[in-house]
Amino acid sequence: MSLQKWCDAGLLHRHGPSREEIGRLLAKADGDLEQCKLEGISLDWRFIIAYTAALAYANAALAASGYRTVQDRSPHENAIDSLRFTIKLDERLLRRLHSFRIKRHAAHYELAGSISRSMADEMFELACDLRDRVISWLRGNYPHLLTADH
Repeated sequence: MSLQKWCDAGLLHRHGPSREEIGRLLAKADGDLEQCKLEGISLDWRFIIAYTAALAYANAALAASGYRTVQDRSPHENAIDSLRFTIKLDERLLRRLHSFRIKRHAAHYELAGSISRSMADEMFELACDLRDRVISWLRGNYPHLLTADH
C-alpha cells in the first residue's frame, strides 16, 4: 500500500502544501505541547492536548507529502497510519498511537477521569518524539516547507 493507493481508494486527497500551512501546523502542535506543561490542567486534558499535537505533526508530514485526509473517512486513523509512509514510523509506535487515539475518544466523550498520570506522560513524550522525527524528516526531505522557527 502507498499514499497514492490510499488516494485512489478515496481515503486521501491530493494536496499542494505550502510553507505557511506547514508552519501553522507545526506552530499549533508546538503550542499544544507547551499547554501540556501548564500546572493545574487535568490529566485527561493534558492527554487530549498531547494527542492533538501528535495528530498535527502527522498531518504536517502528510501535507508535505502532497496529501490531506478525507474528513468523513476516519481522518485521525488515516493521519496516524500515514506515518508509516511519511516518516517510516515503526509498527510498535503506530499501534501505541492508535491505542491512544481510542483512549482519547473515550476520555473526551465518554469516560472523564480515565487517564492516569503515566498515560498522560507517555502521550506527551510520544508527541515530543514525533515532533523531533517529523521536523528531522521535513529537514531531510522538504526543507523548503520549513519556516525559520523550525
